[in-house]
Amino acid sequence: MRVNVLGPVQVLSGGVPVEVRGRRLRWLLIRLAAQPGQVVAPDRLVADLWPDEPPVDGHAALQSLVSRLRRTLGAAVVSSHASGYRLEASTDVEEFCRTRDAALWRGAAFEDAPFAAEEAVRLALLRDDLAGLEALAAAHPLREDVQARLMLALNAAGRRSDALAVFARVRSALAEELGVDPGEALAAAHLAVLRERSVRGNLPAPVGSFIGRDADLAVLARLLRDNRLVTLTGFGGVGKTRLALTHAATEPRAWFVELDSAADPLAALDAALGPNPLAAPLFSRLGSSLVVLDNCEHVVDSAAALCARLLAEAPDVRVLATSREPLGIPGEVVHPVPPLDLDHAVRLFSARVGAALDLDVVRRVCAALDGIPLALELAAARARSLSLAQLESRVDSRLRLLDRGARTGPARHRTLRAVVDWSWELLDDSERLLLARLAVFVGGAGGSAVHEVCGAGLRGGTPFSGTPASHRTQTSRQDQERTAVGSDAADRSARHTQTALPPSELAHDDKESDLWDTEDLLAALVEKSLVVRTGERYRLMETVREYALEQGQADHAKHAEYYTTLAEQNEPLLRGPRQLEALGVFEAERANLDAAMAWAVAHDQGVARRMLAARTWHWLVMTKRVEEVRRWASRVPGDPLAEVLAALGTAEVVGAVERLWREDVPTALCALMLTSGRVWGQAELGDQLVLLAERLERSQDAWMRAFSALVRGVVAGEFSEGAAPEAEAQYRRALEGFRGVGDRWAVVFGLSCLVMVLINRGAFAEGVRAVSEARRVVEELGESENVLVPMSVLVQAARLKIRTGDLDGARADLGRVPAARFELDRGRVTQAHGEIAFFGGDFEEAVRLYRQALTTTAGSVADQFKATVHAGLGLALTRLGDLEAAGREHERALDAVGRSADGPARASVLEWYADWLLAQGDPRSAGNALDEAERLRGGPSSDPAVVQLRDRVRAEVGVDG
Repeated sequence: MRVNVLGPVQVLSGGVPVEVRGRRLRWLLIRLAAQPGQVVAPDRLVADLWPDEPPVDGHAALQSLVSRLRRTLGAAVVSSHASGYRLEASTDVEEFCRTRDAALWRGAAFEDAPFAAEEAVRLALLRDDLAGLEALAAAHPLREDVQARLMLALNAAGRRSDALAVFARVRSALAEELGVDPGEALAAAHLAVLRERSVRGNLPAPVGSFIGRDADLAVLARLLRDNRLVTLTGFGGVGKTRLALTHAATEPRAWFVELDSAADPLAALDAALGPNPLAAPLFSRLGSSLVVLDNCEHVVDSAAALCARLLAEAPDVRVLATSREPLGIPGEVVHPVPPLDLDHAVRLFSARVGAALDLDVVRRVCAALDGIPLALELAAARARSLSLAQLESRVDSRLRLLDRGARTGPARHRTLRAVVDWSWELLDDSERLLLARLAVFVGGAGGSAVHEVCGAGLRGGTPFSGTPASHRTQTSRQDQERTAVGSDAADRSARHTQTALPPSELAHDDKESDLWDTEDLLAALVEKSLVVRTGERYRLMETVREYALEQGQADHAKHAEYYTTLAEQNEPLLRGPRQLEALGVFEAERANLDAAMAWAVAHDQGVARRMLAARTWHWLVMTKRVEEVRRWASRVPGDPLAEVLAALGTAEVVGAVERLWREDVPTALCALMLTSGRVWGQAELGDQLVLLAERLERSQDAWMRAFSALVRGVVAGEFSEGAAPEAEAQYRRALEGFRGVGDRWAVVFGLSCLVMVLINRGAFAEGVRAVSEARRVVEELGESENVLVPMSVLVQAARLKIRTGDLDGARADLGRVPAARFELDRGRVTQAHGEIAFFGGDFEEAVRLYRQALTTTAGSVADQFKATVHAGLGLALTRLGDLEAAGREHERALDAVGRSADGPARASVLEWYADWLLAQGDPRSAGNALDEAERLRGGPSSDPAVVQLRDRVRAEVGVDG
């Protein structure tokens, strides 16, 4: 049955009209129909149906009236309840409230029944037709709410002057008939018409500059051109809302819908659109516009449902959502909003502080704050009460430091902790537990590391909700990292104790389940912008990591064991065909390896010793991080290898090596041999190297045997007399072996050693070929100047070009040498510049540069190098005619090289000394010096300058004779 009361009462039963006679009977039907689906109390019915003269027994009269209505319409149409009566029929009132369809109205609602006058006006105000509003206003000329609604409707229809005319008319009528001024509703409508609300939308005006998002804005414009739903995701405070509003300001029409406190996104959208005087359907009011739904994450399901409806029912609408996680509906395109890069972060911070700042300190502060715009804004506010130095000193405790923000901002953005609290509260227990465990990683980790270190028992164990913010102790991150927690150990040992399955099957099943759980939860944390995924690695921003550490779930012992094992597995690979892969592992995991080492030196010296041994080759040989290894070694007492490493760069290293010699660590000894260039030439070390070569030669490993040849070459070339040819042969043998096993670094090292021998004997063309091969191979290793070689490949290339006349090429090569970390390397570059000046004829500049090289290496114990610089200085002074000063330099050169067992180095010094002797007029002594040089080298030099010198000596000796 259908009952229509928006006009004359109409009852239809199966489409056939049913007549209801009698005014009071019709009023009863109207009263029940006015509250469709609701029970109306008897007292309310009596009061409405008999407003002037209520019957003596109202309830009895009402029951009689209900009985008559049931006889007319059927007994089931009016149901009885303990609290009253309800109409059991469909009504046009219910349909209109649902659809706002003005066509349902057939005249005055409720037949002007007095009890329904207010409801009739209320429903009439919901009509979406202007004509209906005008008729209602004419019927109620002094109803301010009706007249206000008419004004807004006229204005929305483009009839602004008519709307103002309504106000003038009603104001006059109120004054003349009632003696009052317009009330609040009518005055507000008048003001709204005067302001003429823009149809462009409701975007708030921007506050402050917008920095560093040009690329994001360009991408966003393209995405919204091609797609109807784009979601900006990212960590809280990263600038999603500001980015969305900045783009929205470029749109012809855009609506901003804040979902901070809205339980219903649909209602929030309706409210954002403002007054709806024509009661138009919500989506039809949007027209062709952009809807910005801000902060969807805490109502993600209902926000997703709204977006799905908008896509389906409002074809001209595009939606730009901001959320810490995607909405997950068809048609959505996700654009992650990253933190600001460092340069733009510095610009933003500096702009907000508004004062001259030390940019280096600012860069460090901004990096520590992950480039998060909100954190930068909060830090800039703190800079008003703290100096920049104070800010930097406290920034590692960022959650405590940034504990106050804008009073008018949303609560979730007033402190940095509130930002993370907001995201934390949206996680389930398993997600919180994984996030808390992930804090153990520094600089991120691969999926397998996350699974091994954090994956056990994430689901199905004791629920974990974390520590409420109000109960957290305000400890610093450093304090948190000093504490190792293995809280799930008992859970792991007790799990599945009631099962009858074999333990091996149980362990396999548990591990398989943990793997799936870890992957699922890790993906969820990435989706919720709490974990950053870059390629195959996952990391926490430092802000999130500090928060997660406070939860006390980081298992530092398991982390240290995992990374120590990883280093041990990859260490042998550094010397073979998988060298680049292993290098990548050590570099990518450097921060985790350091964190594991830091925990181990404080809590487990056994693990610390293992880690030290596993990283020595990478530290010393592959990256030349001598200071780093010395620093760590000093924290591992009682370990022979650590004692040697701590003594690197000092004369004490040789004695420390002797103590290490009894340990079976040949690769460590190899590394030490390679880094002992500062004391190469010392006879004692040479004896030890011979023993090392013999030990390595007996190895079954091809790399060890090749290294044995390299060591023999070093002994022959650096610790022997007359053995340069043997050194050259051993280097070539070593190179053949290293090429065979695929060790690029060893090939470069061997070529560098070979080039030194070739330069020493004047074989410059061969040297150019060898150094060219070294440069090609070193390119594959990446940072060429970080690879340990006896001398920089670029410096060697420059020295060869100098001797072949290509001075410009030599300058170019030296210009590509990065700033050296070690004094000896800096000295060699300066020496090479001195040689350019010498061979170019600028002897005064050569003298200056040689002296600068000696000053740079004043603290070095590399006697051979100092000897060659003194000898070169002597040559330059000789060309300037200052033979007395030149003689003193040659004496110093001979004294320095005399402390070395390096035959080829002594030979070079003697040849340059012979030049001075000849200039002094002593060709016989010069000839003797050249003969001794040939003996020390093991053969004559092919250097054109030495060949010419010998010819001159022979000629003058012949004349004298």
